[in-house]
Amino acid sequence: MALVDVPYALVQRRLRAGTAIPAHAEEAAGECAAALLEFGRP
Repeated sequence: MALVDVPYALVQRRLRAGTAIPAHAEEAAGECAAALLEFGRP
């Protein structure tokens, strides 16, 4: 659930407003998803 919710929360306001997502937000969403996938791995 967090894998979807955390990155989505970074861009949600822009998507609802119909405005462009800043490049840094897209990058941060990707980094969050990658960190969540790595969490708990040995």
